[in-house]
Amino acid sequence: MMRFAMNEKDVKKISPFSMIGSGGSVLPDGILSHGHSYSRNFCTFSRVIARYVKELKAITLEAVYKMTSFPARRIGLFDRGIIRPKMAADIVIFDFDKIQDLASYENPKHYP
Repeated sequence: MMRFAMNEKDVKKISPFSMIGSGGSVLPDGILSHGHSYSRNFCTFSRVIARYVKELKAITLEAVYKMTSFPARRIGLFDRGIIRPKMAADIVIFDFDKIQDLASYENPKHYP
């Protein structure tokens, strides 16, 4: 099931006050259904940076915090989300100028 609950105006309005996550990667909507995957499995976070940080300037690069340590702490993962000695090292390096969201619902299997 695909459910679109918010429009872009709503997303821009609440972005400064929210965490950013991808239900597509951890909830049942991330599972392949008849060979079809949801586009947010591939480009949730790149879309936030490309669209809401770079293009619309609805939020700043604080978005990285909203995708990492903020939600990690909220769910009790205190060894993740920041780079510090003795912390788990889940690191993604991206080119801010080149990052983009290439996935769509019709053609979801595109990496940023």
